[in-house]
Amino acid sequence: KPITSFNELHPTEVPVEIESGLADLILGQLGSDQFAPDQGGIGRLPGRNGSDLRGGEIAASYLQLVMKRLWETELTRGSRTLHRATLEELGGAQTIVRTHVDRALDDLPEEAREAAVDIFHHLVTPSGTKIALAASDLAEYTGRLAAQSSTLLERLASSDTRILRPVPPPPGQEGGTRYEISHDLLAPAILDWGGRQRAVRLEREKESAKREARV
Repeated sequence: KPITSFNELHPTEVPVEIESGLADLILGQLGSDQFAPDQGGIGRLPGRNGSDLRGGEIAASYLQLVMKRLWETELTRGSRTLHRATLEELGGAQTIVRTHVDRALDDLPEEAREAAVDIFHHLVTPSGTKIALAASDLAEYTGRLAAQSSTLLERLASSDTRILRPVPPPPGQEGGTRYEISHDLLAPAILDWGGRQRAVRLEREKESAKREARV
């Protein structure tokens, strides 16, 4: 009951309310089975590269992400009530989670976006399976400095972004922290974003080649 807690902590402000039935609606839209239809090829190996969620469980970080988006949208409109209509306007919980990738990555500086394209190429397979790799491995694969890769990985795993998550090395194996996408349901959005970014990169390279040819 975070809304109740918020109202208790801010007794002088107009209370925040949530429309009846909205909480259950969001929980229903965030169930792991709701994301299964378009997650073909994604591994489900507990404790390894797949999702650890079991049927009926909710990814708490994405519940928080959806509620935060609703909260911010309502407050910017001067509303103190979280409405079902606002959830529908934003496309529902699944859309909010998936568009979070675009919103978060598009806010990166251009150089960081370019690095993210190369990093995601190694963390998510074309079929949508996630892979956990260390920062040093990603630096070698992408040809970038380890320090730069580590900084970007930490940002993508921060509480404000949550596109990646740090995972320890397997038991009995040495090595530093590895990173993987924080949930399987982000894989389609990451692949889509990466595809669009690579298309933009290709167009820039073509334009650059044309300019050089004219010179």
